[in-house]
Amino acid sequence: VQVALPAPTSGWVEAIDALAVGYASVELGAGRIRKGEPIDHAAGIVIELHVGDRVEAGRPLAVLHAATRELTDRAAQRLIKAWRVGSGEVTRPPHILERVAAG
Repeated sequence: VQVALPAPTSGWVEAIDALAVGYASVELGAGRIRKGEPIDHAAGIVIELHVGDRVEAGRPLAVLHAATRELTDRAAQRLIKAWRVGSGEVTRPPHILERVAAG
């Protein structure tokens, strides 16, 4: 099952809660809490809009993949709270914050 997670409002993506995305991936079957739990290698989350991106209401924030619609519905409830969309333009932070020299 593939389900798009629509943006509830228009604006700019201010932040994405990575922990919420991680827990949602566990709910989909793509991750696990304890060693030895099964993983569904066909499950996962494709993030469509990142911090700093302009978003229109209804445009997909992410696409969820799971074995059943019930799993995507549960994960979507958690994920919709992970994206913070604001009204002002946001500058995307750098991917590398600092380099540490090897000693």
